[in-house]
Amino acid sequence: MFYLRKKTQDKIVLVENDEAIEKHLHKNRAVVVGHFRSNQSLKYRFFEDAVKDMDDVDCLCGFGENKMTLPIDHLEVTSTEGRRTEFTGTWKMEEVKRFIATYSLPLVIEYNAYWNRFIFSGDHGIRQELVYISDNYDLYDASEVKKVLADVAVDHQGDVITVMMNAGQSMMLNYFGFTQEDLPILFYVAASELPNGVGGHGSYTTQEVRVLRGNGG
Repeated sequence: MFYLRKKTQDKIVLVENDEAIEKHLHKNRAVVVGHFRSNQSLKYRFFEDAVKDMDDVDCLCGFGENKMTLPIDHLEVTSTEGRRTEFTGTWKMEEVKRFIATYSLPLVIEYNAYWNRFIFSGDHGIRQELVYISDNYDLYDASEVKKVLADVAVDHQGDVITVMMNAGQSMMLNYFGFTQEDLPILFYVAASELPNGVGGHGSYTTQEVRVLRGNGG
């Protein structure tokens, strides 16, 4: 137990002012910042336990009266895209962990080797996905498409993960039961039917995947 707590403490960087926080805010790296009364407070212990296995998030915290703008007993996450979100949930370890895992993610996640472990992570507890697949790389990279998906993702963040795939992910195309002729396609996968991981589950049925077309069907 002592070793685990020491390991967690080593990964949490102590900060005393806003300038120290700003130095850690850089692109493609999520940052969580907490301000607590002391390192013996219950809320800090929830925070400490929540981040102990989060190796892809920079963890910062300050204690007591200092020069941080953040008030005491405040927790916030800056996502990989620089979007800041304040924790307003119940102070429990599971809730804090879910908050950090959810709001550290980009609004629209590209399906690739790096992000897949976040998509299928159990930390955020999200079991619904909105998936966009295109075989047109110009359309796939179009800022207009990403903006529409991001706007939808904002409204449903914490409940749905929005994912973009290119048609080069042929295994996933077959997995969801679609063909090249169906592309581009946007579809929703219900929570009860989303597997824990990819592979070995077979294709989805039309009842399990809701295809979202121009007529709202």
